[in-house]
Amino acid sequence: MRITVEIPDETAKLLGLTQETAARVLLEDAVVEAYRADKIGTGQLREILGLSWHEKEALLFKHKVFYDYSPGEIAAEAETLRRLREKRDAMKNAA
Repeated sequence: MRITVEIPDETAKLLGLTQETAARVLLEDAVVEAYRADKIGTGQLREILGLSWHEKEALLFKHKVFYDYSPGEIAAEAETLRRLREKRDAMKNAA
């Protein structure tokens, strides 16, 4: 799909858009908002924009899109890390 958008020069200047970058910036903004609204997942975001995992993470950080972990999920991750460290330490001590 090809869409033509008229952006006044002053608005483009305020948004930091140039004729060369406008299409990409607007596409990234639309895709990030679709991700934020749970319309697409990270795999689709990466595919649409042609990004590596690290580039996707940088883009989401730039747009202040952070993972929304519940307190229970954070506690479970902390518990998993604690058990893994105990297991690692036990293996070191056995060696």
